[in-house]
Amino acid sequence: MRNSAAVLSIIGLVLAASGCSGSEASPEPVPTVSASSVSPDSDVTEAEAEPESGFHTLEEGRLRVNVPDAWVPGEFYTGESWNISLQDEAGEADPKVRLVATSNFPSDHAGMAISRLKTMSVFGASVSERGFSRLINENYRQMHRWDFTFGDDGRQGVAWTLDEGTTKHVVAVAVLAVDGLDERTVELIEESIEILP
Repeated sequence: MRNSAAVLSIIGLVLAASGCSGSEASPEPVPTVSASSVSPDSDVTEAEAEPESGFHTLEEGRLRVNVPDAWVPGEFYTGESWNISLQDEAGEADPKVRLVATSNFPSDHAGMAISRLKTMSVFGASVSERGFSRLINENYRQMHRWDFTFGDDGRQGVAWTLDEGTTKHVVAVAVLAVDGLDERTVELIEESIEILP
């Protein structure tokens, strides 16, 4: 009996030292990265990034975008299902700068959405392309940018479409200006466009 007790004591000490408690340890949680990461090599997502001074984050439906603090709600732009409209001056029927956006563009992916914006002339007459680029094309997720002029007085515009890929959800944002676009404002808006879960 003494030998059996000694053996049991030794086994107990070995188990205690190895940390065995009869149940498996919980696995370490797997870190997840937002589909809208700032870059593939970055651990910071757009959702976590603070907007630059003078800008604030606007959320509508599944769209998130940073916009200038000074811009105020404006009249909805005609010709498409925009549910966000901002402008640089309150009460102006024809402001110098206007932003329009939709949190649910009626299209299956960003490429189709930007083509629709082009062919349907939603920004009026005399639309002329100044440039086109595909900003994102990875994991079935795409983001397109279209630079254009419109109107008889040569106004400038930039439009973006972003899709989520697998869910066929598309958001669209456009900035329109009478006297030219501020490049830094355009850059900050572009970098912040995101589809929320």
